[in-house]
Amino acid sequence: MKHFNLLLRSSLTASICLLLALPASAQDIHFSQYNASPLTLNPAQTGNFNCDFRAGINYRNQWASVASPFVTYSGFYDMPLRSVKGFEEDDQIGVGVYLFNDRSGSGIMSNFQAVLTGAYHKAFGADAQHRLSLGLGVGFMQKRLDQSQLIWGSQWTGDGFDPTQSSGENFADGSSIGNFNLDLGLMFKSSALDGDLVYEAGGTIFHLTTPTENFLVTSVDNQLGMRYLGHGRAIYMINDKFSAMPSVLYMSQSKASETVAGADFGYMINTGTFQGTASVGAHYRFDDAVIAQIAMEYQNFRFGFSYDITTSSLTNAVNGGVGGFELSLIYRGCAVPMVPKEYVMPCPRY
Repeated sequence: MKHFNLLLRSSLTASICLLLALPASAQDIHFSQYNASPLTLNPAQTGNFNCDFRAGINYRNQWASVASPFVTYSGFYDMPLRSVKGFEEDDQIGVGVYLFNDRSGSGIMSNFQAVLTGAYHKAFGADAQHRLSLGLGVGFMQKRLDQSQLIWGSQWTGDGFDPTQSSGENFADGSSIGNFNLDLGLMFKSSALDGDLVYEAGGTIFHLTTPTENFLVTSVDNQLGMRYLGHGRAIYMINDKFSAMPSVLYMSQSKASETVAGADFGYMINTGTFQGTASVGAHYRFDDAVIAQIAMEYQNFRFGFSYDITTSSLTNAVNGGVGGFELSLIYRGCAVPMVPKEYVMPCPRY
């Protein structure tokens, strides 16, 4: 078991270093509960809801069965602005901010981003039940590499690794990379006048500046490629108790792509003393994992839990299907509900 753990650690370390050395290979983090992290999904979602403000946190722990899991933290805050001079009555502007930090393995590499987001929401149609939104994200991202935690083939002595020996690698000066970040998003959202259906679809282009990220001295620039993302979701009230929420996500970056599809089903609980919505569902990340999730909404809070069950060949390295779990918590401040004329938002509310 000791030699297996050493081999696993060495393999993960080598994979990270290989990604650092190859051109056009850098990738972004992702959340399985992508609808619970609206600003990292699409900046056009900024302020696109019917309350005074919204705040949330997300936590992801991936591959807990290995010695050092990959951990991601994220937090966001956004709000719509009312009565903006020069805009029509039902139009809105949203402003927000999100932060996230991703730690790979035992802290060998970390990825931090701080992004300010803004969006303009143009309302149209009968009783303004349609909304077309354009969003922009502007921020800073920094990646850090702890070279002291890396081990290399040249340090193998036959019985183990000797970190005092030279790695033979040509590292660039400094252990961190900082870059300017720019994202652009577009989204359409609509609601049926009777309030039984809300549906939305959007797309985002991340990293329009395609920044260079090199930790090793190389003649080829390693660029963070633009990430293209498309998403869609519907919330349909089957009756006064049950709701169905299908959703889909597709994204592509450099030579990698990901498709996720599935649905959640909600049940409205009303016992007199307790009123809320419980939901359960499953999504499938194609050729990778099944995502099981549950959520509970009570008053202005929504808590979600999900677990990834690995279905790909990676199961051999992560203890037979052990994937990652996520937690999300969203709070919507609704001191003065911002509900357009004749607009009814079906429960549950995201």
